[in-house]
Amino acid sequence: MAGRRLAVILLAGSGLVVAAGLVLWRYGPAIAVEMAIDALEARGIGPVTTGTQSFTDGRLVITDLRIGDVGIAPADDGGTTGSGLSADRLSLGFTLDALRAGRLTEARIGHLTLRLMERAPGPFAALLADGPEDGATTPPSPLTLPIDNLVIDRLDAAYLNADGNTLMRYDGRADIAGDHGLAIALDGRGAWAAADGSADIAGPIALTAQLAPPKPGQPERIAIAGTMAFQGGGDGWSMAYAAPVPIAATVARSLTDGGLTATLTDCVALPPIRLGEGRDATAIGDARLCATDGEPLLRMMPDGTAMLTAVLRDGAVASPGLQASLTALTLTGPVPGLAVDGAPPLALRLDGGRVILADAGITLRDIAGTATATELASTNPQARIASLSLRVDDTAQPQRVVPLAITLAGTASPAAVVLKGRLTDAAGRIGGPVTITHDPAGGRGHATLALGPVNWARGSLQPVDIAPVVAGLFSGVTGQTAAHLRADWRPNRPVALRAVIDIVSTGVTVDAASLSGINGQIVLTGPDPWVTTGPQTLEIGRVDAGIQLTGGTVTANLTPKTIDLLEATWPFAGGRLSVQPTTLPRADGPRRLTVKAEALELSLLAALAEQPALTADGRISGTIPVVIAEDGIRIDKAVLAGRTGRLSWTSDAAASAAGSAGEGADLLARALQDFRVERLNMTLDGPLEGELIAGLSLAGSSPAVYDGYPMEINLDVRGPLAQLLSAEGRLFDASGAGLGIEGLTPQ
Repeated sequence: MAGRRLAVILLAGSGLVVAAGLVLWRYGPAIAVEMAIDALEARGIGPVTTGTQSFTDGRLVITDLRIGDVGIAPADDGGTTGSGLSADRLSLGFTLDALRAGRLTEARIGHLTLRLMERAPGPFAALLADGPEDGATTPPSPLTLPIDNLVIDRLDAAYLNADGNTLMRYDGRADIAGDHGLAIALDGRGAWAAADGSADIAGPIALTAQLAPPKPGQPERIAIAGTMAFQGGGDGWSMAYAAPVPIAATVARSLTDGGLTATLTDCVALPPIRLGEGRDATAIGDARLCATDGEPLLRMMPDGTAMLTAVLRDGAVASPGLQASLTALTLTGPVPGLAVDGAPPLALRLDGGRVILADAGITLRDIAGTATATELASTNPQARIASLSLRVDDTAQPQRVVPLAITLAGTASPAAVVLKGRLTDAAGRIGGPVTITHDPAGGRGHATLALGPVNWARGSLQPVDIAPVVAGLFSGVTGQTAAHLRADWRPNRPVALRAVIDIVSTGVTVDAASLSGINGQIVLTGPDPWVTTGPQTLEIGRVDAGIQLTGGTVTANLTPKTIDLLEATWPFAGGRLSVQPTTLPRADGPRRLTVKAEALELSLLAALAEQPALTADGRISGTIPVVIAEDGIRIDKAVLAGRTGRLSWTSDAAASAAGSAGEGADLLARALQDFRVERLNMTLDGPLEGELIAGLSLAGSSPAVYDGYPMEINLDVRGPLAQLLSAEGRLFDASGAGLGIEGLTPQ
């Protein structure tokens, strides 16, 4: 609007020049100028003053022309106090034929200064009047200039707000030809500034505007072409073109209602923008402003409403830890900042975008969506996001999670952004509802995600199919899990995550142990690192790690550097196995813990050997140090002891083997058929999946040997656990090969 007002005033000034020329032709220079001034002041344009008038080389020369009674500094000023116009020297050239036609052949102005102040038009009030008081409208007239050639060596034109701050300014040369339509060439410097002085941009302009005489019933068209290269900025941001950027457009003005349309001939490169300073700065560039096919870029309605139909293409954003790119953003509707009450909504459509979060190892791609914005004329605009979709790719190695797909919809305003939708893996195997809430003013918000329940099955869906990073940690997962995740963020703080995982009848194989019937809930916070919110307890229905344990519970706490095992117990063999409280490192490497055996019944332990010929009674207790390493689980010098009881091994295979092995083996076989135990010691050492060394020391007596005289039996047996539990006849091999029998000693 400011540019249109300045143009009106310039053309009106041209009319003054022609009027003065016509009067000059008939009455001479002094009277001509006085009559032109009277005519302008009669129309409310003035006061008008001049310096001298004279003929020089066949031209009328007027010095120090001023319109308005305010002081205007002719050079780079800042002290303009109102609206007005001044020209230091005006030279008019003419011929009699041109004057008869109401035209001048040429005019030249040395330095023309024009100022127009918002809400204070001063001498130009009559030119800018809205129209007759009765509301009648007059169709606009075609733009014409009654001068064949007008040259302004320096045009300094500015539009100011009511406080005197410059909002728009052009300073440079202007060449205007009006003999065939209207042609304008500007070569100078333009500037724009915010009303409060918070931002300003400026730079060279080289533009031409060609207006052909309109055809009857057709709008007036102006073809604009040239280059521009602006730079500037404000608090926390700056912009600068690296080189002049071409621009080509056509402006059409309706001669019925005065409405304007602007159509781009080609896309216009937008200036690179920098937000912030130093290493933390964000750079925005490579964007182009384009028109949609067959549609004007801008429509200015007679009521002042500005309607936009544009596409932003190929934008890029780069900042520490983040890179983003835009394929196309289409905007259709009122121009934000120029909308009026009751204006239709602004429609936005995003077709393709990508965000790379390098530090997090995450890429968001295929971003697309549609939205509408309303109440753009108010301080509380509203947006309805009809759809927003994107894909999340994990670029870390090893890959933590497979590609995810997110679809959202919701609302946005200066007070709050609320989005709801769904997250799934790309194959649609898992998923759940997601909600995002953000406070733009406070810069804080949160997101929630409910996943599951997910049903795991061997040969079907496994955690490694969703989170490849867990490959090799466990396998054979069965059962069901569900998770509720929440992320909270606020300024100057890292994102805080919380995960609540519900485990129902789940089974898993970890290293050499198989676990099943796992039930419970785990609450974690993170992500750097993930820790528990306090002691967590899981029920474990069954553990198979060489021996079978059932009905156990495990309580542990996960800290930033350790796994604090607080309690782990299983009923076993009529007694109990428990893990002594211990602290394990989270770092890679062997983990050591101690299992405590309490009051284990020998009769039940004997039954585990699946040897019908073996019976025993009494109880044993002790400690079993266990080392968990990459190569499996190892028992490290376990010691078990007991007192009183009876042991019997009456195996036909054992007796046959003993009979052919010698006298010592025969005595051992007869002693074990009925041995009264007073003291029992047992040791174990070695890997569960390799060769174990089992030591057995029995002190007591047998009625079948030495007439019940006290004796001690010491056995040292080597081999895999399964072989040790089924030794039978090999125990009495005279050579002891592979089993390492030390034998029987009377006391």
